[in-house]
Amino acid sequence: MKPAIVNNALGAGRPSRLLAALACLALSPAPVSAQRPDQVEIIDSACRGGDMLACANLAVLYRHGRGVPMDYGRALKLSVEICERGVEFGCGYAGEMTFKGFGIAANPDAGAKLMRRACARGDQWSCQALVRHGLAPPPQRQSEN
Repeated sequence: MKPAIVNNALGAGRPSRLLAALACLALSPAPVSAQRPDQVEIIDSACRGGDMLACANLAVLYRHGRGVPMDYGRALKLSVEICERGVEFGCGYAGEMTFKGFGIAANPDAGAKLMRRACARGDQWSCQALVRHGLAPPPQRQSEN
């Protein structure tokens, strides 16, 4: 079964409004609010509809205040919700916020544990977060022979 975001993107051969909004966010050098005011609304609506990718993007928007007021508590809540639904990025993101004390009292041990679990389950963002925080060595590059 394909995630809702994939089904929406494939429907009728045209990208969904959500996919278009996410693409604008990814490519935009300026905050969402400076691009199109309805982008956050589209993503929020998709998240409320159960689209975990939209919820993950919404968590990032709230954490960094892109197009919405910065709200660590809301970002953390969204991250925990998607983590509980099996999205490892959410676990790692909640872990980093816990590690740093964003939206919750800082708890480096608990945060590192969440990031390590997400990394072990294949979430590359969480693996990179471990490296950024000095909790894991950078990956070794294989030499070319």
